[in-house]
Amino acid sequence: MKEQRKIAFYANASQTIGFGHIMRQLALIEAALLQNYQVVLYAHDIAPTLLKRLYLLPIKIVLLAGKCLTTQLHLTDAVVIDDYYLTESDFIDLKQTGSCVVLFDDNTYEPSLTVDLLVNPSDVFKSKHQATISVQGLDYRLIRQEFVAQPLSTFRQNGRVLVCLGGTDVKMLSAKICQALLLQSVVKHIDVLATNSMAKQTLEQLKNLSTSNRVTVHLDATNVAKIMSQADMAITGAGGSLYELLYLGVPTLALVMADNQQQALQSPLCGSAYIGLDLRNSAQGIENVIHQALLLLQSADKKNNLTQVAKKSFDGKAATRILDAINLLIVKNNNDSI
Repeated sequence: MKEQRKIAFYANASQTIGFGHIMRQLALIEAALLQNYQVVLYAHDIAPTLLKRLYLLPIKIVLLAGKCLTTQLHLTDAVVIDDYYLTESDFIDLKQTGSCVVLFDDNTYEPSLTVDLLVNPSDVFKSKHQATISVQGLDYRLIRQEFVAQPLSTFRQNGRVLVCLGGTDVKMLSAKICQALLLQSVVKHIDVLATNSMAKQTLEQLKNLSTSNRVTVHLDATNVAKIMSQADMAITGAGGSLYELLYLGVPTLALVMADNQQQALQSPLCGSAYIGLDLRNSAQGIENVIHQALLLLQSADKKNNLTQVAKKSFDGKAATRILDAINLLIVKNNNDSI
């Protein structure tokens, strides 16, 4: 009987850093489970809202607390790192474990690192790290199975706007944007994706807004792809949700709110598949978001053009491509150790 391979993931999720790292890796975890991998997720910090969801998956979850990741990787075939805070020394130690080391590169690590597989999903910046196998580009933007399985909607309600600014809404903009949208008669309905990990103030403001029959707040929703697919347009952060919306063909405003998202402004897709707005230092941020949203909402041609380019840009097969590369490295690793 073929021995079951073991793959480990290291990523964190909190109100400070958001849910993006773990949400992105869910796509690869799902693909690994389909290939009968034994999956272990290691983390130092996972928000309770997300942890509750993760416990529904047939994976092992290890909260490291004061423990060191490298001491946990005995008989692990591959370890996937989706985190910005490991040190150069940590990566050297990871290499010593004998596991294939996979790094998701978002252009945040300053020292030049050496890993087995480097995954750079950007279509803008080049990686500076060394790897046995390096893969880059939009073909490696992970899309969760929920979105791949979602039938592409032929019905979108005119004037229905989706607001989804991440699991924690670090900048606390969701309620402010919704309040401004409600003042616009062309906005027929607003769907807001929210989680219990958002700031208490944000949740209270959204609860008050939901008294309007034009606002639906989806708290800890489990049918996110379906909700997204019904939107006439979306306002989202320039993280993982952007690419899931593009996969569904939803015309989207992408708000860049952190330096690690700025590549979304430089991508060839900016302006052709989505509209990018820089909110990192803009005092007129909300006003400009609403202005751009209204322009898009009222332009059928622009929405159609964005949808057509977006749909052609992603095929939902990134997880399979990455696992194929991991499998190649595991075989090589095993052969080298014989």
